[in-house]
Parts: sequence; C-alpha cells; structure tokens
Amino acid sequence: MNLHPKLAEALFQAGKVYMALGEPDNALPLLGKAIDVDKCYALKAAADGDFQRHEADLRVFLETLRQEKLRHIRREIDATMKKYEFWLARSEAARQDPLIGKARLIVRSGLPLWDLLAAQEELASLPRILAERSVQFRFLERVEEPGPAYEIEEKKTEAAPQGAGFFRRLAGPKERTRIVRKSWAQEHIVIHDATGAALTKIDFSPIPPGRVNLWRRAAVGGEYVRRLKITKAFVLSTTPVTVSQYEALLPQPQPRSVDSALPAVNVSWTDAVSYCI
Repeated sequence: MNLHPKLAEALFQAGKVYMALGEPDNALPLLGKAIDVDKCYALKAAADGDFQRHEADLRVFLETLRQEKLRHIRREIDATMKKYEFWLARSEAARQDPLIGKARLIVRSGLPLWDLLAAQEELASLPRILAERSVQFRFLERVEEPGPAYEIEEKKTEAAPQGAGFFRRLAGPKERTRIVRKSWAQEHIVIHDATGAALTKIDFSPIPPGRVNLWRRAAVGGEYVRRLKITKAFVLSTTPVTVSQYEALLPQPQPRSVDSALPAVNVSWTDAVSYCI
C-alpha cells in the first residue's frame, strides 16, 4: 500500500486495517510514519481498539521508536553543543538559557516518547537560535611570546659606606648609572567568535623605557628633531586598526573591494571609543 507520507490520517487508518487483519508487522511501520507527521497519533494508537488487540507489539514498537528518536535528537544536540562549546563555556547567560537546559536534560536522561516528540519540535530550532544569540559574542585572548631584548639605563643612589673616609662622607650620596639588559614579552590579542574560530589578530610591539628622537619636517627650515624620554614601558599596535580587526568587534558593512588589511576608515568618535572599551 503506497500512501503519501503527509497523509497522516490515511496512514493511521491503513495501520488499523492491518491490525484488524492481525498483521502488526505491516501496521506498525504505517503508524510510525503517521507519528512523524503528528505526534498525537501515538496517543491515538494507544487508545484505539484495533491497536490494543496487539498491545504487546505496540508497546515494543513505541519503545523502539522512542529509542530511535532519542538517538537522533542526541546526535543533533551533541553536534550543535560541540559547535558552540567555546561560547557556552564562557557565557553564564547562555548556560542559564532554558532551551539549552532542556537540551542537556535530554542528553543526560532522555524523556518519555510523548515528551520527546514535543521537545523534538522545539529543539529542531536549536542550531538557528544559538547562531542568532551568539552572533555578537567575541572573546579576546591575550597571548604572550618571548620578545626582543633591550638595554636601559638604571640609576642608583649609593650612600657613603660605613667606615668611609672624611671626604667621602662629606661628598654625601652618589648617583651611579648602569646599563641593564632586559627582555620584553611580545603580545598578541586574538579575537575569537562563538565557535572558537580566530577571526583576526592584533600584534603589539613593546616600547621600553628610554630616549627617542622624533623627526619632523618643518615647512620652513628643513627637518628638526625632538628628543623625548620614555619613563614607563608600554605596548603599541604594529599597525593602525585594520578593517578586519574593526569588523571583528564592531561589524560594519564594507564594500567587497575593500582589503581587510587596510586601515579602517569613516569611523565616528563614538564607534572608536566603543572599539577601545
């Protein structure tokens, strides 16, 4: 008997006919197709006289169907949760979401057939919902690597040692300068999306304490230099903020012709502040 798979009532009635004829092996697959269209046919079969005549076969069939549905739902949930496990591990709001709680409950314990069929309809939207809720999620990972060595001047004040002569004590504390060799960690900020994929990376170079000459071309009189002293170390991005770095945190439509490695332009002051904080 060939029936359209969406004709649930016709499938159910055909199953009733087979049950009345004492052919549960032919009837139960038709019932399964009807249940796939409408879960209410599981309850209808349990209360139907023709199906009750083969109650043992019906019970085994419904339990087998429950196990199959459970395996299928678990596979889908596991695949979705694995895809977004990076986000779920770092977002308390995501972990408290009722839909995610229900999905984890099914994975841990399972449900009766009716509850499982009801949950299947809701959980079918789990991949889409997680994609929508996590689209704005960004995780910044700070990575340090050994950087270049540099030398700095350190000044130290030495008091007159105990037992020093008269003239040494008269001279008072002396300031001594020494050259110290140090190393500085190279820093990177890696920006991840909700799946843990690295969207882009911001490289920083260490700027150690010391003296620096700033050259500037003057309109009149050629070039001149300004000598500065850096008293406190800091890090500086190796490039201006690029299109890819900016869009990783503040998505903004850009023409396809724009190279993602170019500096971000047409950025308002407000957006620039939002990017920095």
